[in-house]
Amino acid sequence: MDIETIEVILTASQCGNYTKAAAVLGYTPSAVSKRVRCAERELGVELFIRGTKSSHLTPTQICRSLLPHFEDILRNWEDITQKTSFERFDNSVPTIRIGASEKRWPSRIDEIIARYTTENRDCNVLVSSGAWINLREELLRGKLDALFVTMAGDFFTSAAARQDNLLDKLNFILINTLSEMYLAISSDSPLASKKEATLADFKDYAIAFNNDMKFDNSVVRDHRSPFLALSKQYGFELKQTLINTRQASAFLIARKNLVAIPQPIPTVDVDGIVSVRLTDWQDRVSEYLVIPHGTRSTPVARLISLALSMRKI
Repeated sequence: MDIETIEVILTASQCGNYTKAAAVLGYTPSAVSKRVRCAERELGVELFIRGTKSSHLTPTQICRSLLPHFEDILRNWEDITQKTSFERFDNSVPTIRIGASEKRWPSRIDEIIARYTTENRDCNVLVSSGAWINLREELLRGKLDALFVTMAGDFFTSAAARQDNLLDKLNFILINTLSEMYLAISSDSPLASKKEATLADFKDYAIAFNNDMKFDNSVVRDHRSPFLALSKQYGFELKQTLINTRQASAFLIARKNLVAIPQPIPTVDVDGIVSVRLTDWQDRVSEYLVIPHGTRSTPVARLISLALSMRKI
């Protein structure tokens, strides 16, 4: 089984049918179906239960148990390709190495990196993703030139900012602020018919937070704090679950349990998942461009200029 097939399985699990998975991956639905069948023959197990309508796919129990392993393989492969990418680029032209923290929603960061790559054909653009704590260290050691990171609330007053005197070493440029919060839940769950609700309505749900072992625990706490404060106002103890998965597995967990996944933009076009906006949300999610103090390179200067021109706060 190759990496492309693993990516197909993960995407099909998230999307719930061949047509949507094909649109995400740039394949035809028949190509997606063929890769899934080949994987099933190779593994000797059925990965999906096929529905009768719109090629609906439901991951089997064995498939659900394999998804975290597939995600680990894909993550490790991405790490390998990122570490070897330097050898494939022309060293005679400028290179900028950009890190981006892992997240579960599209953002201004994606738009900036895409536009920068398009507008700077005379520059090698290397992009790597990972946990904040790892990327931060690479930036401080000079292995990255710039870093995009997503933080809950105001980073400058957070525990993460106070660690290791980061503000004395790094310049944080605010590029985007998201002031709404949605909870992604199963379309079969009790609150699925609502477009809006309060956190009190979700008192029977477990709120899912990222607990990647590579993730900075102080950042996890910062993401949980607004939910904990709001639940305290309502007088109930917030149920929590910490998950160490990518989006595909997170949605599978939500589809099968009373679990809600926080996201600052609504989730769309994912079978079995709907998004409910929190009307009582008072916090925000902020996205930053982070560079070391004193950086002077032309590629980084261009990135800063572009990020400021596209800033949305």
